[in-house]
Amino acid sequence: MIGVLTTSYPRFPDDGAGVFVRERVRVLLAEGSEVEILAASARDGASEDEGQVTRIEAGGLFYEGGAPEALEVPERLSRWLAMAEAARFSLAMLGQLTLRAYRWDAVESHWLVPCGMLACAALPHLPHRAHVHGGDLYLLARLRWGDSVGRAICRQKPVLVFASATLRDRFCALIDSSPEALGAQCRIEPAAFDARVFYRRSAEDKTRLRLALGLRTPTVLAAGRLVPIKGFDVLVAALGTIPAAARPELVIAG
Repeated sequence: MIGVLTTSYPRFPDDGAGVFVRERVRVLLAEGSEVEILAASARDGASEDEGQVTRIEAGGLFYEGGAPEALEVPERLSRWLAMAEAARFSLAMLGQLTLRAYRWDAVESHWLVPCGMLACAALPHLPHRAHVHGGDLYLLARLRWGDSVGRAICRQKPVLVFASATLRDRFCALIDSSPEALGAQCRIEPAAFDARVFYRRSAEDKTRLRLALGLRTPTVLAAGRLVPIKGFDVLVAALGTIPAAARPELVIAG
């Protein structure tokens, strides 16, 4: 059995939160593995999903904008409350690990803080695949001790999984070392996705969809949570530097 630790996991049909974690779980299931998932719930009380997910209450820390944003709000009281919520969630997940992980043969974590850290600390004897996401690097780069956390995780010899070489390079710059030099292994693997939704359309399909959406000119699509970490403001500013006659349309979905 493989244990999956994550802060975000879909709470209901068509929920966009943590869909790439769900797709990775589907890959594991298709390979014949049994899977048990520990994931955060939300303030609205997310229910269990298909009997595989144990939810750990986390308030609004992960689903209402995201942990990096919650930990960087200007108001000091709000920041302290977010930090307290993060500590409480981490302790609760650690408690669940003591109850459940004895059944596991391996563990996969999504987001180094806190899930990767907890897997390294509590389950050093298990094979560990730690999926590193962009939000990890955004958060670690802003924590005073983020580089130390990254190096400490590497010394536990996990397999670090990056969706791109650029993401790996940014992680190396953060820890000022190669992960391999500290004992970790690295894999560059595109994130799993739902091929029933994302697939190459025919020229006829593209034309029909463009007409249905009212798109008449070249178009840039940006998809993601509508929060500062995603950098939509940078995209808008960049498009603004293109002469109006050559500027593409911009569609933001999130």
